[in-house]
Amino acid sequence: MYIFLLFNLFKIILGGEHQRRLLKYLLDENNHNPLERPVYNDSHSLTVTMNMALQQIIDFDEKNEILAVSGWLVL
Repeated sequence: MYIFLLFNLFKIILGGEHQRRLLKYLLDENNHNPLERPVYNDSHSLTVTMNMALQQIIDFDEKNEILAVSGWLVL
């Protein structure tokens, strides 16, 4: 039983190492620029769709014109 748990724990540790290495490769400063837009030509526009599913109104302050809501945001 203990050997089985030890091998399963070892797999999780190895998976974490590979995940960190992949993220470092993908998001390394030399390979990734967060200011670049994902378009072939910079003169083309980029359409971004955004949806929000309102779950509830948490607070409404009429005097200060503040509305606090809770919901799901999908990009």
